[in-house]
Amino acid sequence: MRYFEIEANRTPSESFQMLKTEGYFEGHRAVISKHIDQARSFILVAMAWFTDRSLFDQLLRKANEGVQVHVLIHNDDINNTSGIDYGRMNGKNSELHFIAHGKRTMHHKFCVIDGLTVLHGSYNWTYQAMTNYENLTVTQGDIDFAASFTREFFKLKNSQVNKIVPESNSVQEVLPQQPMDRYSRKLRREISKVQGKESLLDKINRALAESKMRKIPPDNPNTTTTP
Repeated sequence: MRYFEIEANRTPSESFQMLKTEGYFEGHRAVISKHIDQARSFILVAMAWFTDRSLFDQLLRKANEGVQVHVLIHNDDINNTSGIDYGRMNGKNSELHFIAHGKRTMHHKFCVIDGLTVLHGSYNWTYQAMTNYENLTVTQGDIDFAASFTREFFKLKNSQVNKIVPESNSVQEVLPQQPMDRYSRKLRREISKVQGKESLLDKINRALAESKMRKIPPDNPNTTTTP
């Protein structure tokens, strides 16, 4: 197990202490919901089939809180007849695209949260999946691992064919074309140098700002950095 070198008195929001991977074979929706709720900056969802209205509504609530939410789903009858108004996802802080590539199915099932957490496995975000034998893996703290999924997300997004709303109404890109490469290097470098006057949260926010992503607010807005 690898650990980042951080000071022992950090707050929970600053505790990127270890790389952790956990596997789940039941209770998938509750695990997904917990991690969505913890998102502070952005959520990227590439999900072949997404018919779970509860998770959809939770993503909308996070977007209303200011978290950037981007969703890609497969363009087929299962999603098109789900009864969910996917157009609601196209707002100030969120957008949704249907992905269609001829006979190729967009079969991904992953979610990236804040560039640090990846949820992936066989579990589609559907009611049917709740009755199946499925697996879900959650990997936290591995920046490079999250970066690979982020690159795949934007590769798919940039090649999408069918979109719900015209291009002129789309949300401004949260991340650049190769979004996590520079971010990954900077954040790893900052985490490895946690000492002196600047707190880890300050360093992460600076790295986020340089990557043009939304800053993570402190747990206590009245807390100031110790000089």
